[in-house]
Amino acid sequence: RRVHHQAVPGVGLDAADEGVDRGAHHVPRLRDVVLLVEDRRAGGHGGGQPDETGEQGECGDDEGAHGVRAGPPPGPGGHRTDAAGVAGCFDDGTHPTESRIRPPATGSSMAVMVTPAPLLPTRGVVLAATPLGNIGDASPRLRAALAEAAVIAAEDTRRVRNLAAALGVEITGRVVSNFDHNEEGRAQQLIDAARSGVVLVVTDAGMPLVSDPGFSLVDAAHTAGIPVTCLPGPSAVPTALALSGLPVGRFLFDGFAPRKSGARREWLESLRTEERAVCFFESPHRLAETLEVAAEVLGPTRRAAVCRELTKTYEEVRRGTL
Repeated sequence: RRVHHQAVPGVGLDAADEGVDRGAHHVPRLRDVVLLVEDRRAGGHGGGQPDETGEQGECGDDEGAHGVRAGPPPGPGGHRTDAAGVAGCFDDGTHPTESRIRPPATGSSMAVMVTPAPLLPTRGVVLAATPLGNIGDASPRLRAALAEAAVIAAEDTRRVRNLAAALGVEITGRVVSNFDHNEEGRAQQLIDAARSGVVLVVTDAGMPLVSDPGFSLVDAAHTAGIPVTCLPGPSAVPTALALSGLPVGRFLFDGFAPRKSGARREWLESLRTEERAVCFFESPHRLAETLEVAAEVLGPTRRAAVCRELTKTYEEVRRGTL
């Protein structure tokens, strides 16, 4: 509320005489407006807290939560603006679904107006991470997307229906398959659907595109100018890196190890001088052979970790040298 001509990114302030509200201009693409408001009753006195220049704050006693000024009456369309006259607004010009005043912490004279973003866009391609094995890792945004998406493009349609059932979510959109062998041919159909509604992309577990289907659609969407966004969540790669106990400040993710022995050896040879941590996927049936060749090529003293059943009941991490 009290601004001493500080530079505020994305907001231009009008100079004004004392006692006159300072105006602010909405800047296109301004996101997540946060308003700091003084609580005149903080500290047990009726006046505003003195600022650094010794002047009294200008915050009034409008009926806001916890004695905090909630701003002037709602503007056009019923949307309340903040004390500077700037309405919480997203970059597409739409107003947020809800705003709230967060009470000040004990002993603090400041409260924060939080403007949450909507759970889902109105159209475009939405990539969503699904649980690796623990259903509790499903996010509220994933639940909303499963319930509201016009089309769900799933690596396995049966699995996504089972996931929705486990979450207590009713799928209202159309469910179509989108896996390695059909995703290129499916892309244009999904692009057409994403022009007017949400196309949700999910895989069996983890994040789409990370050694999973989804690339063809995302590439086509960017080319066609279709919005693409992501609902963050579970992913085996960062989970394994965090659990490994190895120095992973810099790392390389290399997908699945080659299946054929000759290609696998050649791939490991290429990692001989790699200074970054290397993360890759391997089948349990080939793991012992891969580790044996890795010890031969990279040296038996090379440190490694094997992670399995991540987030599940029998999660296990084995660490040591090759």
